[in-house]
Amino acid sequence: MFTTTSTPPGAAPHTGAAAGAAAGAAGAAALVDAVTTIDPYDALSATTDLLVSLRSNIHALHALEATVLAAGHQIAHRIADADGGQDHGEFAHRAVAAELGLAVHESDRAMTIKINHAVTLVTDYPNTHDALLTGRISHPHARTIIDCGTNITNPTQRSSYETIALDIAERETIGRLRPYCVNSRNNTPRNPSMNDTGTRTSSAACMSKNSTTACHNSPRSFPPPSRSVSRTVSTRWRSG
Repeated sequence: MFTTTSTPPGAAPHTGAAAGAAAGAAGAAALVDAVTTIDPYDALSATTDLLVSLRSNIHALHALEATVLAAGHQIAHRIADADGGQDHGEFAHRAVAAELGLAVHESDRAMTIKINHAVTLVTDYPNTHDALLTGRISHPHARTIIDCGTNITNPTQRSSYETIALDIAERETIGRLRPYCVNSRNNTPRNPSMNDTGTRTSSAACMSKNSTTACHNSPRSFPPPSRSVSRTVSTRWRSG
């Protein structure tokens, strides 16, 4: 029924992610060769930077896959329309999912779930998709934002929720992101902000108090990002 091609007709192959992967492989090989000869703290810094770069490329590939799967959804719609819209397009969508799943050794059911998620990401959460494409968040971060916002059907409210959730997702772990997403979804956003002492605290907690001191003493305070902590520890090791 379908003809599988490596690149859709009329579309140019996307080489950016592939080039990034090749560069990452070269960097990893060079690091392995040098890790036993260069200063260990320089090696740690280089390893950290390389890991961040590799993860960014991985996140971008997830976003590109979502774009491709969303295109598959549109193709299914076109096939269904050409067939006269019988069975509300169910057969066409199942056939496309089966074709794509077969190509990557996944079941049609698993592929259907991924296609639906991709359509939601690309269509309803475009800024989240862009953040994933540019490597600012991970695929699990994007999935958490979407899952927590499932019941938000109003586009304006969903956009506001997405803005708050993305601001948090770009600097927090999945475990910390989810509670904030739930609060934002329930129209009680608790967007982290930095107080005068450098401690992250809930803006909702601050708004419930009238004094800055009360915000500093809020029980919902969080330590600085772990990256800053690791840099401090490395400095102490070096000075020792």
